[in-house]
Amino acid sequence: MRPKNLIQNIQLLLALSMQALLVCFNSALAVVPQKVINEVYPLDQTIASFSKVINAGRVQGTALAEIYRERGIHYADLGHYDEAVADFSNAVELNPNYVTAYINRANAFAKLEQYKAAYQDFATAQKLSPTNKSIYAIRGSLNFLMGRFQDAAADYRYYLSLKPDDMYRMLWLHLSQKYQDASKPSDLAKYAQQINLDVWPGALIKLYLGQVGPDDFLKAFKQQMNTMSTEVLCEGFYYLGQYFLLTGNKKLAADSFKQAVNTNAKQNIEYEFALAYLIRLQQ
Repeated sequence: MRPKNLIQNIQLLLALSMQALLVCFNSALAVVPQKVINEVYPLDQTIASFSKVINAGRVQGTALAEIYRERGIHYADLGHYDEAVADFSNAVELNPNYVTAYINRANAFAKLEQYKAAYQDFATAQKLSPTNKSIYAIRGSLNFLMGRFQDAAADYRYYLSLKPDDMYRMLWLHLSQKYQDASKPSDLAKYAQQINLDVWPGALIKLYLGQVGPDDFLKAFKQQMNTMSTEVLCEGFYYLGQYFLLTGNKKLAADSFKQAVNTNAKQNIEYEFALAYLIRLQQ
């Protein structure tokens, strides 16, 4: 389907080029296993600094729990997930109500493919803070990765009840529902009704809703590539890959996932999922 008039095409280009509004808070930490990412960095001075404070024994209680969590986050950033789990465990032992530490540990467990432990931590965090959006965003990603699309959709729907303007979670909900049953319409149109789709990633929602065809989307996207951040390029190619996969074109899907990976936007959840899907398609 082509844009019906010039205004629609201009709106698409505008959606792809508004750099000031490009990166809406895409908060879900990636849960793709470490063996897929296959990157571990050497420990650095920051770890040593945290360790020095911990070993000095001058900080106790919840303050010490925060330091353990901070060091755990840094271990995770460097790919040392066993050490990260140990630090997050120390944090929740010192502060059993430390919701973010449970969420961090759940993510680290997922990286280590210890999924039962990850789900247990998400459940604990949910019990302690049932309206914490990060729980549903990250657990939704894990459910999606595991092929538990009904559970993923439930997480994303609840997330959107807390933050109804998050277009990224709309996209993940749409994908979850379509992978669950491609013959049924998703809730994307309902959630997108009150959203300004002329800001990123609105162009992707237009693509999925059929308001813009893949050829026109890709043409406009490529015309704007030189002005885009690597994060947005990664997102565009990842969701385009998912579009092609849902429509049965595995070759174009693989090509799109490869281009998403080639952006090297490793901080994006879309980067890690593109890598995981690319590996699956190549098997």
